[in-house]
Amino acid sequence: MRISDYRLISQTTFFILSNLGFIGMTGLVYPFLYCYACPFAGAGCPIGLLEHAILGDYLLFVYLFGFIAVIGIVFGRFFCGWACPIGFLQDIFGFLTRNKKIKIKPETEHKLRYIKYFVLAGTIIGTYITGRLAFTQICPIGGLTATIPTLVLYPSKYVFGRFFWAKMLMVVLFFILITVSHRGWCKYFCPFGALISLFNKISIIHPKVDETCTECGLCKKVCPMNIDLTKMKRSLECIKCFRCVDACPHKSIHITH
Repeated sequence: MRISDYRLISQTTFFILSNLGFIGMTGLVYPFLYCYACPFAGAGCPIGLLEHAILGDYLLFVYLFGFIAVIGIVFGRFFCGWACPIGFLQDIFGFLTRNKKIKIKPETEHKLRYIKYFVLAGTIIGTYITGRLAFTQICPIGGLTATIPTLVLYPSKYVFGRFFWAKMLMVVLFFILITVSHRGWCKYFCPFGALISLFNKISIIHPKVDETCTECGLCKKVCPMNIDLTKMKRSLECIKCFRCVDACPHKSIHITH
């Protein structure tokens, strides 16, 4: 089996595991962005927990950053490529809309990737200043995985908040984004991706190019994050999907640990 086959099995399995909420909340943290208000959620959203910690539940800082440090040092952004249901959704859209992508100049595209770090910083600052869950109020992932399912399954119990329509607008914009840009949410806006990406430079598991590489460019062509491994070693953007390993005709790319 190719690595891509194992990854599909992993993504499907984690999608199921992410929605075992009928057994109750586990007290664990999702290693990706997924709303804890989802009717089927079984764990907490890392960004939601960060917001609650900023609002005064300071012990959550210890729990959250201990968790992030452990998975970050070992895996880096591995869970973005192998487990995140939103990443899985983007892969599906990337396949269905592969001929509808917008071409962006490399220098412009590189600068756009810094937006997610501003989203993360804005979440922290906005939550502290307003005393509200600044990101959660308008999070499109929360709208997709929590608001819409709750409305469908329990319409009589749903209470419309002041940010409902703003969140629905964000859901629409999210789908437009992932239609015109493969893994567009991961590249440009995901605050958890920004947070966990900082560990990519030191993570134990990562792809490595050996001396047999001919720089044919196939690894960059198949990379959903548009990374050129021959020039960007241990990139912050790498989601460890290892499509490059499958694609390399010379077997010059290896998974190291």
